[in-house]
Amino acid sequence: MSSLIEIEHMNKFYGQFQALSDINMTVEQGEVVVILGPSGSGKSTLIRCINLLEAYQEGEIRVADQRVENGPNLASIRCEVGMVFQNFNLYPHLTVLANVALAPVRVRGMSRRSANDRARALLEKVGMAAHADKYPSQLSGGQQQRVAIARTMAMEPRVILFDEPTSALDPEMVGEVLDVMQNLARSGVTMIVVTHEMGFARKVADRVIFMESGRIIEQNKPQEFFTAPQEPRTQAFLQAILHH
Repeated sequence: MSSLIEIEHMNKFYGQFQALSDINMTVEQGEVVVILGPSGSGKSTLIRCINLLEAYQEGEIRVADQRVENGPNLASIRCEVGMVFQNFNLYPHLTVLANVALAPVRVRGMSRRSANDRARALLEKVGMAAHADKYPSQLSGGQQQRVAIARTMAMEPRVILFDEPTSALDPEMVGEVLDVMQNLARSGVTMIVVTHEMGFARKVADRVIFMESGRIIEQNKPQEFFTAPQEPRTQAFLQAILHH
């Protein structure tokens, strides 16, 4: 069985600077993969290459057996690969409900009524049904991020990429977003999560990947990764994070 996402010998440059070096990874249907690493290690760049928000120069990325490249199939690949950003990216002039219902109408051609029904069900799922008629500016950061997750789910993507989804939040709001993500993971959604939340990685991930300097240094199941890291750089990172 081929994997949902396959990355082979992928390299990414900014001019002379190599941001990602020889990245090889696969993600299976229903798997939750958490990517950890110090700032500047290439984590966000890696996941942004998967839906071509960032162009890569060498190697290959495939999503559901389609090559990710500029061309006629890019729009259909982007429908399969949802993304939740650090700072929500909601449309300020639209209500919460309209934010969630917009893409299915525009991109998937769903009727407005069906899209609204769907949006309400998803808002229910992320605990935001009561706020459907509010505007983003009336919500807390944690609430906005939960709406952003519902909006991503509205397109029924095959995989959702999370780019540090809690790093712009006040500490007391982090939990409510992680709870929603944990429920998603339990429901079988394929997820790749770039985060600094070690508790989430330990509890929810099927596999943890550690990156440094644009390379994948180590990957393992959370239990082994946190209790018996193999690489000295992983050990140093975990020591710094877990004991500060």
